[in-house]
Amino acid sequence: MTASEDLGLDTTELANAIGVDAAEIIQIRENSSLDPESKQGEIALHLIRISRDLHALTNGDKDWIQAFMRSENRGTGGVPVKQIASVDGLMKVVRYIDAMQESNGTGQVFGSS
Repeated sequence: MTASEDLGLDTTELANAIGVDAAEIIQIRENSSLDPESKQGEIALHLIRISRDLHALTNGDKDWIQAFMRSENRGTGGVPVKQIASVDGLMKVVRYIDAMQESNGTGQVFGSS
């Protein structure tokens, strides 16, 4: 679950985001199995996308990525780490990151160079 680590999500935050309990997250990590076609799998794919896209936008600046996830954000209308606990909030974060990418076009916009 590298994406969750890159985003700075602890086990409880990840469990809340994908809609399972913390014990199930531990089991998923141990077995490396999550059906991408399940609801939880689809949400996990969105989290991977968020991680990947923020990594691309910031040239891999994990401090910036984690600060983004934990800070109030006018663009998403909340704190992303809290918003991703609901599908609506998750999609707001995804759309905002998409907009950041579109406004930049082709390269890094934040973080270290």
